[in-house]
Amino acid sequence: MPLDAKSGVWWESRGNGPALILGPAILESQGEIIGPPMDTVLERYLARLTGRFKVVTVDYPGIGKSADIDPAGFTVERVCTDLLSVADAAGMDRFVYWGTSWGAAMGLQLALRSDRLDALVMGAWTPLGGPYERLLKGARLSLPDPGPGSLRVLRSKAQYLQWVTLYQSLEGFDDAAALQAVSCPRLVYVGERGDSDAGGIDLPIASAVQAHQSELKAAGWRVEVLPDLDHAGAVMSADAVIDRVDPFLDMLTRTLG
Repeated sequence: MPLDAKSGVWWESRGNGPALILGPAILESQGEIIGPPMDTVLERYLARLTGRFKVVTVDYPGIGKSADIDPAGFTVERVCTDLLSVADAAGMDRFVYWGTSWGAAMGLQLALRSDRLDALVMGAWTPLGGPYERLLKGARLSLPDPGPGSLRVLRSKAQYLQWVTLYQSLEGFDDAAALQAVSCPRLVYVGERGDSDAGGIDLPIASAVQAHQSELKAAGWRVEVLPDLDHAGAVMSADAVIDRVDPFLDMLTRTLG
């Protein structure tokens, strides 16, 4: 399948129906990169989604089959431009975007920058009270010696700079001010125990979603809290996740045809 010449992103397309980009942290080559149990995670998402959607998956630049990029250029603007370029390459004028973890944070930015989204699904991240400053601090602390988890995905220690670049590009982002600027159908889900950390810095992700449930719902967000799952579980537990997201997906397939 194609390497998008414009973005350098490798993408694959499967299934039929309304267009859906299944973005990071689910990767096209994650089974090859990480191995068990991640090799079955993508299979489960695809098994549950491709009967209803045309699903595009990607390897982000510098990961898997995608081309290398300068980590100093890995800004939120670059990520959004790349995702739209992949949508163009896949023949998707409009699409549903579903991202988890940092990919969900990018989905929110994409929805704020483009009118091409038919819907937004954010997993393991929060649309309100996002710990962006903590992420940047944690990335800076990890930069001299990235942990083994990062290096299983990245090709070199030098590439870790991309996370510092990305979170620097989000400095000053006011998610409260942006909350109602996203007008497409939107859903956020987190594991009940889905707080995380970066560089030893606590990231209150699930706590923020649970604390702001009433505000999110008032602003038009559907909110799902998945019992017993932590941050990783809200990414990897495909069946548990899709079971809770299914009513939203069914609504989309009826609406989008």
